[in-house]
Amino acid sequence: MSAIDELYLREKHNGLKYYDTLRLTFLLHIEYLYSHNDKSKKCINDLVNELGLLNYNTHELKIMIDNARNVLRIKYDIEVINTNPLCYKKKKGSEK
Repeated sequence: MSAIDELYLREKHNGLKYYDTLRLTFLLHIEYLYSHNDKSKKCINDLVNELGLLNYNTHELKIMIDNARNVLRIKYDIEVINTNPLCYKKKKGSEK
């Protein structure tokens, strides 16, 4: 495999990982919006399975989950305090 092909595959993998992280953030946000008392019956692995994130190893998935949680906290002031089952905490003064 040529160096160009390797660069292409690495760039493609990183780009898809970025967008899959955003998709995971979206699902976390939707789960929060439709949760009762900021608790969901789902766990983080349920969301990962819904997205079909099979192309990533365990370490990459952990980083993606952490990044999705950070984006949720920064963009929506929502903190995931537990991932199994999903439990959320909204910053005071912010609306659901």
